[in-house]
Amino acid sequence: MRLTANASAADFSEGSLYISVGNNAMSGFVGHDPPQLYFTAPISDTMDTLANTMDAPVSISAFGRSPSSSSEILISLPVAHSVQYICVESDGHMRLYGWNSSSWVIMYEVLQKYIAGGDCEYPMACGSYGICSGAGNCSCPSEIHSSPIYRDRPGLGCKLATPISCRDVRGIEMVELPNVTYFNYNGSGAIMRDKVMRSYCLSGCVANCSCKAAYFKLRMNDTNGTCFLQSQLFSLHKLQTTAPSLYNSRAFIKLNNITFAERVRPMKKTFRTGILVGIIIGTISLLFSIALLIRMRTRRERVDGEHIEHLLGMPRKFSFEELKVVTRDFSSKIGEGASWTVFEGKIEDENIAVKRLDSVGRHKEEFLTEVQTIGSIHHVNLVRMIGFCAEKNHRLLVYEYMPNGSLDRWIFDEKDGRPLDWSTRHKIVSDIARGLCYLHEGCRQRIVHLDIKTQNILLDDQFNAKISDFGVAKLVDKDRSRVMTRMRGTPGYMAPEWLTSTITEKADVYSFGVVVLEIICGRRNLDHSQPEEALHLMSLLQDSAKNDKLLDMIDHRMDDMQLHSGDVMHMMHLAMWCLQLHSNRRPSMSTVLKVLEDEASQATVQEDLDFNFVVTSSSIFNEGIMGESNLPFSIITVWTTLNHSSVSIITVT
Repeated sequence: MRLTANASAADFSEGSLYISVGNNAMSGFVGHDPPQLYFTAPISDTMDTLANTMDAPVSISAFGRSPSSSSEILISLPVAHSVQYICVESDGHMRLYGWNSSSWVIMYEVLQKYIAGGDCEYPMACGSYGICSGAGNCSCPSEIHSSPIYRDRPGLGCKLATPISCRDVRGIEMVELPNVTYFNYNGSGAIMRDKVMRSYCLSGCVANCSCKAAYFKLRMNDTNGTCFLQSQLFSLHKLQTTAPSLYNSRAFIKLNNITFAERVRPMKKTFRTGILVGIIIGTISLLFSIALLIRMRTRRERVDGEHIEHLLGMPRKFSFEELKVVTRDFSSKIGEGASWTVFEGKIEDENIAVKRLDSVGRHKEEFLTEVQTIGSIHHVNLVRMIGFCAEKNHRLLVYEYMPNGSLDRWIFDEKDGRPLDWSTRHKIVSDIARGLCYLHEGCRQRIVHLDIKTQNILLDDQFNAKISDFGVAKLVDKDRSRVMTRMRGTPGYMAPEWLTSTITEKADVYSFGVVVLEIICGRRNLDHSQPEEALHLMSLLQDSAKNDKLLDMIDHRMDDMQLHSGDVMHMMHLAMWCLQLHSNRRPSMSTVLKVLEDEASQATVQEDLDFNFVVTSSSIFNEGIMGESNLPFSIITVWTTLNHSSVSIITVT
């Protein structure tokens, strides 16, 4: 068994420190090639280890293999009074943490039985090259040759002023650190020489390119001692001079000889001059390349603008200066998103909304799609595009002004304390359905919007709803049933079939169902202000449908909704029909429109509905609802006990 610590408290990658339990010992190591031992708890060859968790306190023990053999407790933990966990940390400690109702606190130092000399006996107490002198004090070996990696965090180690070079040993010196030894040092992972003189020890480190430090341990009144040559250097330990000891320990760090470096510096001047000339030539070449790229980009942008101009049926093209004037230098901001800002303006007594893209390069495709899509079609329930601007690096879209803004402001926020009544909500749902029906069935090419959500439904002064934002829309020939496309849209509104990237207009139907449900319930599909069991609207809908409690989901802020509970339930069943997991079980938007206009019976909506609105691996892949059998990934659905929600993990195979 092996436990590996993180690289640091902020870096969760695998570090160089680990603790292992084998047949003969429980041991802690740091480093590699070879690893260095910093503690060990030996176990007899005739004993096995066992973690006892059946009763408190928890312990890890070594037991004899025969019934009559004795046992030895390696680790014994205090009785738990809260949730606890053990962690091997990047400084070498193994700590027991407990929850004290608001935060995790250290409950117990697990290794104190084996490392009793304090923090300085741990391998990363002060990081590489750091000197630990107790009480959390860390320093560097020499102010001339080294400095802390981080000035405000000296415990993270030190860095050398110049890297050590093995090309010329004349440039190397061994700097002595009196009364300094290695952390809990036992000689593992080092070249060891016994009964040698100090000069022999130091010359051995200088001659060995991989050697970083030499440790010389000399018994009092002896002339020869033990030499350790270390190729990996971790924390050093400053010994207390007042403490009596039979040994005199000294550490010698291999560093560059600054005096020698200053002598050879003139020899490098010519070489540096050559490098400088090369840098100048390279810089000139780089500037020339940048100028060429700018020229090519300007030409490409001009071609893009000319391409849009020559498309038939396109709306009016504005210059950037014209839009700057009509928006009063973009002074009246009325909305913004992740990559765009909307400003109010006026053209010939008509109020307009000007949408400016803030990052042209990343969203050029979306700009072209929107101009080509909404610019060539007209419908009362689609926002009317008046014009556009494609000049240099400016990309702007001009729309009719919608004074009541987006739908989400009216159903999620209690605007002036007046939530929408039932007739207004029904009208908005019908308007959205008409707009989608026109896109799917009324145009020369079927248009799949792919980003239907409350933020993209705009309201005029009479609360007529209009669909906007066609940046990710897809054109589909009517003789094709589905299209492959990369994943796009907004989480929470995206249909399950996005997992296969095989999309039909039924993806819009699913998003429409989510919007209808939000309108009825007066809340977002993911609402962190709700209790845990009601956090996800889809999960709440599934539970309410199965337990016959759909009425409890209706927006309680408006009594008018309760007075029309029958009509509201009719629309909620329509939303559930649109939210069916299998795309071929969802209605077309023309059928939805007939239901809303009472041209289809209520029974049509309620027939054979599936109340499972949660995506699972079996329903998508095992039943093959998308017609794809050899997908390059698998999905595992995990139900978490913490927030009663499902998490889909996609695994590449």
